[in-house]
Amino acid sequence: VEPAQTLFALSEKFNDTISKPYDCVVVQEQTETYLYDYDTFLAGAKSVIDKARNGNSNIVSYVRQTWGLDNSDRAELDTAYSSAQKVASETGSNIIADGKAFESCASKYSNIPLFADDRHPTSEGAYLSAATIFKALYGESTIGINYSDDISMETAKKLQQIVG
Repeated sequence: VEPAQTLFALSEKFNDTISKPYDCVVVQEQTETYLYDYDTFLAGAKSVIDKARNGNSNIVSYVRQTWGLDNSDRAELDTAYSSAQKVASETGSNIIADGKAFESCASKYSNIPLFADDRHPTSEGAYLSAATIFKALYGESTIGINYSDDISMETAKKLQQIVG
């Protein structure tokens, strides 16, 4: 038995798996591909979005501009953000700016832990990411949402303020 591969580029994992109609598609590439292999990121995103559209020109597509790694330097973050912006532009997609929200939160509330390890979010980071996705998909403010999952309501309100 071979261990399952856990890291896939979009083009490797989802090339032939989209077969039903969608109203919306959100693509997110793995961090290393954002940073070091733009062409693979673009090809995978185009493939997934084109298959999801499958004749439905009304589908809304999004590219997630994720948070990078906990130890990412400024150049890596800029590369990841730039790659996501370019892919969104090339595919006619909107951007979901998780990474910018993470940066804003770290700057404003350095005491809120966003990373459980070097790449995965804590509950607070996941909440912030979900709020960012909610705002992008629904166009509604997250401020005042009365849901905090397993974080304090005080922290949830701070994270809602970051997203708006």
